[in-house]
Amino acid sequence: MKRIGLLFINVCLATHAGAQISMNEERQNETQKRKPISELFKEMPDSLLPYLTKNNRLDMMDFMEAGMPAKVTNRLGGTSTMTALTPDSLSITMNQSMQIGLCLIERDSTIIEMTRTYKISESQEENVVNYYSVSWLPLPITPVVTSTLLKRDDEIFAKPQF
Repeated sequence: MKRIGLLFINVCLATHAGAQISMNEERQNETQKRKPISELFKEMPDSLLPYLTKNNRLDMMDFMEAGMPAKVTNRLGGTSTMTALTPDSLSITMNQSMQIGLCLIERDSTIIEMTRTYKISESQEENVVNYYSVSWLPLPITPVVTSTLLKRDDEIFAKPQF
């Protein structure tokens, strides 16, 4: 009877350990399937970032991977520069007044967070955050807008008039 009990316990433990191993393998496969932000940036539709062509984006990635300054001439004739690149995020200075940041967020699925920062001066800027799927479809999440522009208006209106 003791042998049957020990056999039953060993079978249960072996089954549980096998299930844990297969779950860990599935997680590793999901992680390996996940594309880095550089691949997603290359696949980004031109309509989301009309400032840069697909060739501009590809050139930026090539320059960054080669360790060179990732500067390209954008569609308006100015210079856009990729300033940072990691497997999960990147940052681009489009011009002196606009910056773009892309970041991968893990929730139930992978989400791309796109942050656009518009600078008017050192103390005045506006951030607009949108969320996309990895196939660049907009997600039904309300965009987040933070701004210091209204604060500046309050400061101007608070000054005594002539």
